[in-house]
Amino acid sequence: MVDAVAVADMGGPPGTVVAAGFQEQGRGRKPGHVWDSPAGKNLLFTIYLENIYFQDRPTLIPLAAGLAVARAVTDCCCVGACIRWPNDVLVNACKVCGILCVAKGSRLFAGIGINCNQTKFPEEFSGSVTSLCCATGRRVDRDGLFKAVLEQLYRCLMLPDPIPEIMRMLWIPEGDCLYVPESSQGEFNESIRPVCGKVLGIGKMGELLFLSAGAKTPLKVISGSIRAAT
Repeated sequence: MVDAVAVADMGGPPGTVVAAGFQEQGRGRKPGHVWDSPAGKNLLFTIYLENIYFQDRPTLIPLAAGLAVARAVTDCCCVGACIRWPNDVLVNACKVCGILCVAKGSRLFAGIGINCNQTKFPEEFSGSVTSLCCATGRRVDRDGLFKAVLEQLYRCLMLPDPIPEIMRMLWIPEGDCLYVPESSQGEFNESIRPVCGKVLGIGKMGELLFLSAGAKTPLKVISGSIRAAT
């Protein structure tokens, strides 16, 4: 992400992709969260885009990117993938991809990390994170998947309305799940009590429709995260 911004600052054109075999400062959407990846195992890249897609609905961009990854993973790896609102892709209910979109004026940077051939993860992520290799028992052709993701990303960003396609691949647990809200400052705070309920779908602006336990009217959630109830 840092290098992609630098390339754009030097006059690099929209559509430029900066990829890395290893990163030292990988970060997630939540403050303090890192994206740890052993060298040469996974796909780590940022694509520099003009900030012209879904201009009246910018929250759709990470979902459209998730749709692109889910489609590419399903096609290339023959394994079912789904989108977890707002910016993850899951395989077998475990996170296999994270997406971080950052807007800088008229420029948009979409950072994508996909666990491909990594087979060991920190103990604290046990049961919540996986890789395509772990899920399929086969090594992943990273170059082939990389090309497929970029092709799908172009197609998804060109969709007049991506909501129907996103809904087809949206992670909707059969039972209850937990919505973890952000603080009033937009920061994640582990002391904030999660809300138990059900995911109903995605609204036209990309917001999550979430029905909390005992409620009759769904919440329209624009920030936060979703996780399985344990």
